[in-house]
Amino acid sequence: MTSLLDRLCEKHSLSFDEWCTLLASEEMFREEARNRAEKLAVDHFKKQIFYRGIIEFSNYCKNDCYYCGLQKSNTTVSRFRLDHS
Repeated sequence: MTSLLDRLCEKHSLSFDEWCTLLASEEMFREEARNRAEKLAVDHFKKQIFYRGIIEFSNYCKNDCYYCGLQKSNTTVSRFRLDHS
C-alpha cells in the first residue's frame, strides 16, 4: 500500500483500480495518506487560508456535464437569471 502512496506523491495520479485499492485499504494506510496530504498542503500553502467565491448571475446552462447539478437536463432545478436592475 505504501508503494501506491509513494506513486501518488511522485506522479500525482493513480489509475481507477489503484484509487479503489487505496480507498478500500486498512485505516492505517488511509491515515498515512491523510498525513501525507496534509504535509504537502502545509509545505505548499503554509498555514494560509484561501477563500473562493462564485457569483452566479444565472443557473441556466447549455452543457450537460455529468457531475454538475446545473446541467441542462436536470429538470428539478429552479432556474433563474438576474435582471439588469
